[in-house]
Amino acid sequence: MSVKWFLAEMMQLPNRCNTESCTDLIQEKHRGICPEGWRLFTWDDYVIIRQYEDKYDEGISGLRSQCFNGTNTSGFSLVSAGYRSENGIFEQLNQTISWYYPNEDEYNVSLYAHANYVSGVTNHGPAKDDGDLKTNGFSVRCVKLE
Repeated sequence: MSVKWFLAEMMQLPNRCNTESCTDLIQEKHRGICPEGWRLFTWDDYVIIRQYEDKYDEGISGLRSQCFNGTNTSGFSLVSAGYRSENGIFEQLNQTISWYYPNEDEYNVSLYAHANYVSGVTNHGPAKDDGDLKTNGFSVRCVKLE
């Protein structure tokens, strides 16, 4: 079985970056596979979105998602796509939303990247220091440059 190197592909970095640290190749406002005029979504972007004027006190449910019947009052849509595990199996397709950030996780910069997920099953919400294996397949989120 051929393994695709998902984080390296998202970041448009050499495949070796999934088994060793490539921090020196990651740029501020890293574009990766995002279209021209866009960049990869960061934790700081998520913080801005979470600080939207939550006049209805909806918290995480103010995000649109079929996982937890969100309302989209924040304007940030999270559509569950699950993830592709390292062994090539697609899991939790209608239960979680998973995405990477363009930086490596200090836990083990060779094998882990910062990532987040929202789960309709466990009510898990993103946390700043969450991370996952670079070889899992997560959704890519892009932000338009201003």
